[in-house]
Amino acid sequence: LLDFIALTTSTPLLSLPAGRPEGRLAVVLRSNGRCDSHALSQSTQTFLLRVGVRVRSTSTQVIVIPSQAAQRRLKAMIHSACGIGNGQ
Repeated sequence: LLDFIALTTSTPLLSLPAGRPEGRLAVVLRSNGRCDSHALSQSTQTFLLRVGVRVRSTSTQVIVIPSQAAQRRLKAMIHSACGIGNGQ
């Protein structure tokens, strides 16, 4: 139900120098437009956000779970984008 949009156009989106174990990448999350009842009512992993990560030649996915407050805001945004009630 959500799309990630990176706020940078560089390739790769984020590159860490040797010895630096973490970094930040600014993204926008937006509704992907799936407003059909099946997508909205049956999504069980809406807030398990999969992020692709590559270290040298090894690729994997990392699961990012937003805070409960962020999940409420995202759910309200999805409902607003789909024209559902007051976003609650």
